[in-house]
Amino acid sequence: MNKWFLLVFVAVSGMGGCAAGDTEWRTKIALQCNAQAAYRTLASAETWKGSRWAVSGGNYPAVGLKRVGGDGPLSTVSVITVGTNDSIQLSWIKKGGEEAGADSMLKRLAGFLSKPSNVYGMDVSKIMWKDSVLLVTELSTAAYPSVKELYNKIDSLRAYIAHQGRKETDPPMLNVVHTRLTYKSTIAVPLDKEVEPTEAFAVQRFVPWKVMTGVVNGGAMTAERAMDQLRLYVLDYQLTAMAMPFQSLETERDKEPDTTKWVTRVVVPVP
Repeated sequence: MNKWFLLVFVAVSGMGGCAAGDTEWRTKIALQCNAQAAYRTLASAETWKGSRWAVSGGNYPAVGLKRVGGDGPLSTVSVITVGTNDSIQLSWIKKGGEEAGADSMLKRLAGFLSKPSNVYGMDVSKIMWKDSVLLVTELSTAAYPSVKELYNKIDSLRAYIAHQGRKETDPPMLNVVHTRLTYKSTIAVPLDKEVEPTEAFAVQRFVPWKVMTGVVNGGAMTAERAMDQLRLYVLDYQLTAMAMPFQSLETERDKEPDTTKWVTRVVVPVP
């Protein structure tokens, strides 16, 4: 991400020095992206890290930019909703200097924001989730649950499923909620047929339903950040979470010590 912006905004800084004066260069472009998501990306200091530009303030929908080491805001990027919540227009106003190169720069910026992977850190898609029975348990811990703590629970679910003569059908599912004092984890294993619930294990049904989903590689905190980003996606596009969001643990984390190889699918059921 940073390398891309470095290339683009080095080019912008070469559009002629921002000399004092009243001249304003204006250019705009339409693209497919949510307005809140575009503004959030543009207003992030991390977005401009390594470039010759830095966020200098502003409130939605405008982001003020200044040349690093320069005096005051030299440019403003405005995000304007056009029609629906996934269509916007970007407007770049640059004070002083030369106009040349502004259109090309804004096209590259629009191309960047048009990709959900650049805005949310992953590709996001809507799919139909499979019908399944879930065997569910809970875990409370003082800190974020360790791999050992999680898989002690997962293994106990799997043992009960095997004892009942049933089969696991999909990877384990995880939802972690951080309260003021604890981390409460809900852990489930999908199976082919219902079993008798116990004091420790509940039985639930996941009916076929549409979900928003994305896949990431990395450790537990990478997965949690992806979960947060998917929740933002749901809010940005005014969707409604119809059930508990969850991580589908595609990698057996207790068998893979290299967290960069962990694959996690994050899921939010929607209408």
